[in-house]
Amino acid sequence: MSRWLQWLMLSLTLGLALGGVHDAAAKNKKKSQSTIRNVGIQSFDRVFKEARTIDRKITDGQRRRRSGRQRVTSAMNMKRKTSFSSALRELNSRAQGKVKVATGGGRPQLRAADAVPSNVQRALGAVNTAVDDYKTLLTNLVGIPGDARRMVQRAKQLDVAQLTNEMSQLSVLNLGDRLTQVRRFRNNIQAIGQMPKKADRLIQGLRSDVKAVSSVFPSR
Repeated sequence: MSRWLQWLMLSLTLGLALGGVHDAAAKNKKKSQSTIRNVGIQSFDRVFKEARTIDRKITDGQRRRRSGRQRVTSAMNMKRKTSFSSALRELNSRAQGKVKVATGGGRPQLRAADAVPSNVQRALGAVNTAVDDYKTLLTNLVGIPGDARRMVQRAKQLDVAQLTNEMSQLSVLNLGDRLTQVRRFRNNIQAIGQMPKKADRLIQGLRSDVKAVSSVFPSR
């Protein structure tokens, strides 16, 4: 395979990659990449390492939000995919007016004013634990949406000509390895493009869950 053909293949692949950062940021239609990986070029990998840190924080926040909800639904023997707000409404119904919400330090907490069934008591503990974790996440992740947007801009500024130049110097024997690098580059760009929307959804979801506790239950 001639070098000009190698270069052409790389250019076409990079064209898809560069389109990915714009398409993912604008439409977010592609499935999220679970891992942002190094491509073996220091100037690129510095950016990807920082992006990986941000993406892991978002992913960890999503996992913790999901775990909090599932602990509540498990305590109430409800379907795992039941929404947090639906679980709260069901809990309020089962508590029969015996559970109220108190706010201390900006963190709503449920308290039983009278004896309640054991499954309701377990669910109260699960809700309070979830809310504590959600509030902690909101504090720790306050800057993540902005960080994600700045990372998208940095990704757009990567000098892809450097990768193109390296590829054009390769022999046929090394072409497979370089195409692997290109695929990683493309996947990284797509994952970075998705981070702002993932971060926004996470923050909005956490706020909504915390607010739902005060909305569903009466105040003490």
